[in-house]
Amino acid sequence: MTDNVEDLILEHLRVLRSEIQTMRTEMHSEFKDVKLRMSSIENAMVSIRLYRKPSTDAAMAGSLT
Repeated sequence: MTDNVEDLILEHLRVLRSEIQTMRTEMHSEFKDVKLRMSSIENAMVSIRLYRKPSTDAAMAGSLT
């Protein structure tokens, strides 16, 4: 009977290990997607700043005079 209990415990541990590995793989994939999306947002923000910079500089120069 002890062997059966040990086998059952080992089987549960194998299943848990497999599920954890699956979750890690999914999380890695999702994290990769989040990093790509954040990079896209950062690039868009830089583009907006570069597009708006000349008018901001002109406004600041006008306020200094």
